[in-house]
Amino acid sequence: MNGKSPFASRTLWLNLLVTLLALIELQWGLLDGLLPVPFYKAVAFGLPIVNMLLRFITRQPLVLGKGSTPEASP
Repeated sequence: MNGKSPFASRTLWLNLLVTLLALIELQWGLLDGLLPVPFYKAVAFGLPIVNMLLRFITRQPLVLGKGSTPEASP
């Protein structure tokens, strides 16, 4: 099975976005008034659920570098 670039991964992009939002909140506190619940509680509850849903719709493994192929499972 052919893989895809990490740049095409919705899961990685989502986690990068959440990480950046967490850093913004930690540094400047800009998001506190925009969320109906404390930011970290929302992330702690929601991110694992979204990651599981994205895992179920994933069809290809990630491939790092040119010509890389995922190893077959025994």
